[in-house]
Amino acid sequence: MEKSRDIESILRRIKNLERVQALDGKLAPAPDYSKEELLSRNEFLENMLRESMQKIDTLQQTVAEMTKQREQDLKQHESDLKQKDALISTIDDLRKTIAGLHKVVATLEARLNIVNKEHFGSSKRQNGRKKNKDRDLTKDKNDFDGTLGSLNNGGSETAQPEVESGDSPKKQIIRPDRHNWKYNKESLQESKEHKSDLSKLPEGSKIISKYFTTVKDMVCRIVEHRFEMIKYRTAEGKIRTGYFPIVGEEGTEIIDEIVPGTHVTANLLSHLIFDRYEMSTPANRETRRLSDMQWNTYRQNILNWCDKGAITLKKLLPALKDVALEEGSNLNIDETWYRYKSYYGGIKKKYMWCVVNKKAHIVIFFNGENGSRGRDVLKEFLSEAKALKSIQSDGYNAYMYLDDELVDIEHLCCLAHARAKFWYASEQGTEAAQFFLDKIGALYGREEEYRKTGLSAEEIKKRRNDEYTKGIIGAMREKMLVLLGDEANKPGTLSDLMLRALNYLHRFWNQLFAYCKEGEYTIDNLEAERAIRNMTIQRKNSLFFCSDKGANIAAIFNTFISTCRQVGISFREYFKAVTKADAAGRTDFYNLLPMTIGLKN
Repeated sequence: MEKSRDIESILRRIKNLERVQALDGKLAPAPDYSKEELLSRNEFLENMLRESMQKIDTLQQTVAEMTKQREQDLKQHESDLKQKDALISTIDDLRKTIAGLHKVVATLEARLNIVNKEHFGSSKRQNGRKKNKDRDLTKDKNDFDGTLGSLNNGGSETAQPEVESGDSPKKQIIRPDRHNWKYNKESLQESKEHKSDLSKLPEGSKIISKYFTTVKDMVCRIVEHRFEMIKYRTAEGKIRTGYFPIVGEEGTEIIDEIVPGTHVTANLLSHLIFDRYEMSTPANRETRRLSDMQWNTYRQNILNWCDKGAITLKKLLPALKDVALEEGSNLNIDETWYRYKSYYGGIKKKYMWCVVNKKAHIVIFFNGENGSRGRDVLKEFLSEAKALKSIQSDGYNAYMYLDDELVDIEHLCCLAHARAKFWYASEQGTEAAQFFLDKIGALYGREEEYRKTGLSAEEIKKRRNDEYTKGIIGAMREKMLVLLGDEANKPGTLSDLMLRALNYLHRFWNQLFAYCKEGEYTIDNLEAERAIRNMTIQRKNSLFFCSDKGANIAAIFNTFISTCRQVGISFREYFKAVTKADAAGRTDFYNLLPMTIGLKN
């Protein structure tokens, strides 16, 4: 403010000076000043002019600095505007990304809701009947006393008059659906009795009664046997090595049970194989369990022993496959993926196939040379089949293309897969899907009746083609064509999941209901689905196979473990029996299969 006033004062003085100079000569003569006065006045004016010029220079510098500062401010403002535009563009992109993520989250929440209901909520029973939510399971458990009469009927119990039993009255419960059923009481092969020392009773005591109380214990130990081997020269000069047991010494017979190529018995190896492939325990976890039994071994040792054990079982595979693919067989087929770790290409994805012959009680796992999911793998496996009757699978294209190559084999599709698609559509609010769920549930209800009553294949075929069953299937087809016609005339009428379910049903209609042609056919492919479940659990626990050899070994053990389960015998007992037979030099492999070896169930 002071600078502005000084500048204005100087400018006024300059203007006054210019006016005085302009009036010079027009005004009256200037007063007659003395020389000293004129010099003094001139000096005063020069000083004033000098001060004015200095202030003008200062003012010009200030104006220049302000102009420069303004230019810098303008540049900064332009830069700020550009940054503002970039931020606005970034915010718009983020808003679009967030909107897309909201859609993804909504989709995932819908899928999670379906999965949660599938595993923890609503019923997925194939017969269409819902679970009884009013049933008090705690009451059932508390009322159960081990007798047939104490079994609850899921809320529809029939109470009989109270019967005196000691001091506590109990209700007699009748279960029509469990009539003549036997309650499986637990039993053990080995039992030891420990009697009391009556001499230790307090003096003067009298015995009222005697009874035994049961206590169960588990003894897990690994014993190392050391056999003294004798290297000797015979009278003929030949050098031999052998063990000569002492008569009457216990445990010497296990030297004949050693698995070739190892230092473990078939009994021990059967336990390791069972834990590794039946219980899906990775080898590194198995070593921790063994260390608790004071046996410190290595993961690779277990894997190597399993490899040696698979050599014996591999000899039986051709015979097992020959029986599974015998003339007139009906096969259930499925496949699942597994991880394979290559030393050069990282972790890769390959496929394991599963074939089930339900009638022969055989399950076979196999993978192609490259672990492919293509139909050539299955075609090569079936090339040795004599004259199959049918194969049943899901709607995967590899199976559908086989219809053009295996023309003499009936191809069936799984009705459970079709039902699952309608179930997902129903979970997302499509009311029309419930119609198909009810009809498929009615078909499964009839199949359950056939199973319970033990009908023959001829009788089952007859009932599958009666008016009642045909009416259910006809109603489904009519409803399907109506809904697909409405969707064709007015797109968007059906949800995506419902449209997908209808298209699946329409495309595979002939294969889905081909099971009605024969009584030995099954309505779904769940036999293969259940058999392959062990493989998927092993995949989750062990993450990957370290070589193709490891995958082939897993296929061999899963084959015989699942087959033994189908037959109803213990895999451990079977493995011991086969190892002993192999050591004895037996080559009648058809008599060494799980269904022919003669082990007790």
